[in-house]
This record gives sequence, structure tokens and C-alpha cells, in this order.
Amino acid sequence: MSELKTVALSIDLSVIINKELISKGMRRSDIKSFDKSFTNFCEYELQAITELCITNCYDISELINLPNLKKLHIKSADYNKLAPSIDYRESYVINHIQDFSVIAGLTSLEELVIANDLYVKSLDISKLSNLKKLILINNPNLNELIGLDDLKNLNEVTMYGNNITKYGMSNEENGITYPQDFDFDKYSTNTRYCVENTLDISMYLSIIKNSRGIAKHLADNQIAGKSFVRFAEKSGFLNCVCLALVDLYDLYSKLDVYFNKVGAYKKSDYEKIELVYNYIINNTKFNKELIVDRNIQYLVDKEQFDDIPDKVRKLFNSFHSSYYAYRFKEANCEGRVNLMVFMLEMLGIHAHNVHCHDNRSENVGSNHSVVRVKINDEYKYIDASLFESYKEKEKKKEILSKFSCKDMGDFSRLFFLADYDFMCNFVTFDAYEESLNPIKNDKTYII
Repeated sequence: MSELKTVALSIDLSVIINKELISKGMRRSDIKSFDKSFTNFCEYELQAITELCITNCYDISELINLPNLKKLHIKSADYNKLAPSIDYRESYVINHIQDFSVIAGLTSLEELVIANDLYVKSLDISKLSNLKKLILINNPNLNELIGLDDLKNLNEVTMYGNNITKYGMSNEENGITYPQDFDFDKYSTNTRYCVENTLDISMYLSIIKNSRGIAKHLADNQIAGKSFVRFAEKSGFLNCVCLALVDLYDLYSKLDVYFNKVGAYKKSDYEKIELVYNYIINNTKFNKELIVDRNIQYLVDKEQFDDIPDKVRKLFNSFHSSYYAYRFKEANCEGRVNLMVFMLEMLGIHAHNVHCHDNRSENVGSNHSVVRVKINDEYKYIDASLFESYKEKEKKKEILSKFSCKDMGDFSRLFFLADYDFMCNFVTFDAYEESLNPIKNDKTYII
């Protein structure tokens, strides 16, 4: 009798696959993880794997050996909530995958979820014609998504907390390549019957190409019932807040008129930041009562309904959005931050919504939102709600020049930043690790 053909896999992927086989009742006799044969799998075992949830993995290139894989979840712990001074190189609660190119060949996939991944930069899903569910959340370095507008079987799409502005390259006959555009009309047609259709807010400006005309076209499609796509901003309450195309057109077009009027597009980066910051603090009110009333009503409804319907839940965090802050001239800290991020991105300055802990607060855990910008290859942090106690304009002006744009070290005296932000500020992991010692011993960093 011929010997069964086996495939050798890496130890970390073997542990995950072995666990999945056990859940299917396919125990691999008495093989232990320290046995040499532990990483060898028969073809029928690999063919039995239809879904995987991956955490603490370094390499997924061997997933190509799973021909019937339909559900793939690649999940890490939320980097905003990890314990301080964690070593990202060794942490078992996050993935360490450097190459995601294998996903392009997993043509049997029907469901793909990637969450809280610090390393994924590009995804090619153009050949995943069977894909029905796509969830990409809190992947801060995900900058390129190829082929989304080609997929025709999607039933659920949710994206937020990413940085998607590129869609691959097009090959021309003369050998020159150009950046590929995202065909929003085609995507809207392909996903008309999606039960959930939410794209990342980072995609919006690249889709409309800084054109009020295109922004209006998208809004008109929504009004005509041709598009049901929304765009989502990151939110510390219920994860994200969604914006309709008509609201985004209103927001973008009016800000564009304002920026042209004041010559914002021609200013230096620092001048742009100061302009946007002054606009935020002078035109939006920080309304603490919104938060208090929302929290009370949320708890009342939660006690009454036990499980609050999603549509009702999303009403509770509307004032976390950029549009609410702009339209109603009031918001919480995150509403101001999301508006500031949107405005800065319009002006060509890359900005992020960063969750942190305000050390002046008695509350525990993440309770505040600030802006992270990159200027001259350095990260700076801006608190859009820092000067609420300063009522006089001259005092605000004086404080603004001193505190509006702080580096990581100075900013951490007031706010406890997630360890991921410390990592962002160093070119290498070695420099990052060396920085941890003084931070651990500095009481100003302790919540």
C-alpha cells in the first residue's frame, strides 16, 4: 500500500490548522506539537480546512495549500488597547505577517476579514470572484486595495480605520504604468444589493479626485437610488460612524469654497495646520452634554432591549462624525478630530484619528481622541479640544503657538498614547525598544 503524501507547513500555521482539525473531530492520533511529524499534513486533512482564524502568525504563504478555504479571518488585538510597553516583535496577540500576496491566489474565498493588522500594506483581491463578505478594519498601514470594483458577488462590505488611497497600477501598451482609478460607478452597480456597504473614509478624496463635480455625481447617484454606499470614520464609541454621500458632498464642497477663499491650498504645511486648527476651535463647540445624554440613553435602551439593533446603535455616535461637527457646529472630541483629519487630508496633509487616555481625567482607559500628522518625516500630535478652558481669543492665540503641534515626548506628558504610536515614531524596532526604558520609569506616562 502506497504511503500517504504529506505537505510540511510552518509550526505557527500548523498549530492553527491542527486546532481547526480538532474542532472538526479530526484528531491526528497522538501527535504532539514537539513531534517532527506535527507539521506534516495529509492532503485530505488540508482539503478539509474550509475556514481559519489566524492570530500570532508570521507567514501565511502556505495557505495556498488549502484548496477549499472559504473563510479567512486574520485578526490581531486592538493596538489602541494593548498594554503599555508591549514588545510588538514577540507579542502573541497580534500577527506579524509581512507578505499578504498569497491572498490573491485564494480563489475559493467567500469571506475575508483582516482586523487590527499593523503590517498589511497592500491587498490584491481582483481574482476573488467568489468573495461575498469583506471586512477590513483598523489596519493603519493598508494603503493599497486592488480589484474591489471588479467583484460582483459581494453581499457585505465594511471598512474603516485604514488608509486606502491607491488601487493598483494599469499597464499601458507603451510599457508605461499609471495609477489605477477606483471605478465607483461600477462598484456601486456590483454591490447594489449588499446588506452592508461601507467604505473607508480614506478612499473618498481619492475617488472624487479633488473635484466638486465628481462629489456631486456621487451624491446625485444616492438621491436617484443608484448607489447605497456610505463612508465610515473611526469612532471610539461603537467602532465607526457612517456618512452618506449627500452629506459628504455638502461637507467637501463648502470646505473647498472656504479653502479657496482663504488661499489654504497655497499655504505651507504648518500654516495649513494652524488654519484648520483655528477653524475647529472657533467654529465648533465642545459639547459635553451630548456625551452625558447619549450615555444615559444608551444604558436605558440597552437595559430595555438587551441587544440594541444596529440601526439604533449607530444613532448614538453621530456626533463623533466630521459632518456633525461641521453641520451643527458642536461635537465631542472625536467629532472635532474627524473634521480636522478630513480638512487636513483635503489640504494634502496625511492625518490620523488617534485614541488615547487624557491623564487629567479620572476615568480609566481610552477616553480621548487626538490628531496625528506627519510633517517633514516627523509625527506631531494635536489636541483639537485642548483650549476649552481658554475663553479669551488672545489667550487662545498665545497657547496655540506653544502647544498646537507637539512631538511625541511632550504630548505624552498630558496624554497616554497607545504603544503603537511610540513605535510609529522610530525608524527601527531597535530604536523603539531603546526608547521604552525611560518611558517605563517616567511616572508622567502612567494612567
